[in-house]
Amino acid sequence: VLEVASGTGQHAAHFALAREDLVVQPTDVNTNDKESVAAHAAGAGVAGRVRTLQVLDVLEGLSDELKASGRFDAAVCINMLHISPPGCCDGLFARCAEALRPGAALLTYGPYREDGALCESNVEFERNYLKQLDDRFGIRDIRDLKECASKHGFALKASVDMPANNKCLVWELAQST
Repeated sequence: VLEVASGTGQHAAHFALAREDLVVQPTDVNTNDKESVAAHAAGAGVAGRVRTLQVLDVLEGLSDELKASGRFDAAVCINMLHISPPGCCDGLFARCAEALRPGAALLTYGPYREDGALCESNVEFERNYLKQLDDRFGIRDIRDLKECASKHGFALKASVDMPANNKCLVWELAQST
């Protein structure tokens, strides 16, 4: 499983702990959290199934190291799309289209607009936090993500409501890309 925007590595360790058959490749825009990723994996007893953090800037393309890993069976991206410039949406789908085997799933998690609608707590979160960090940051609309995803061979297969007005979106890469 390819994890995009792994941060500290807590999710990579959690996924590896939950499924003994998973090997997780954490990535981030830099390797500043390399020690944290390793510590989370070691603390969970899954260091052998959480690989070393690799660089993946979705705006730049796959590194030679990631290309050498072969195609991944799935990818996950948690809380990145709203805390990044809009171009990262396109970059995420483009990089995952390169990195995943045909028919594989990409799971994205976070807050999303639905046809422009946004719950009040997320309106406040966007205004009082995201836009204060960077004017380009913001909660993306599922409608726009579908359009972006389709350019790279992905289709939305499921939308699952999660706590705190978040959603888990499951995208599937076409069988031939």
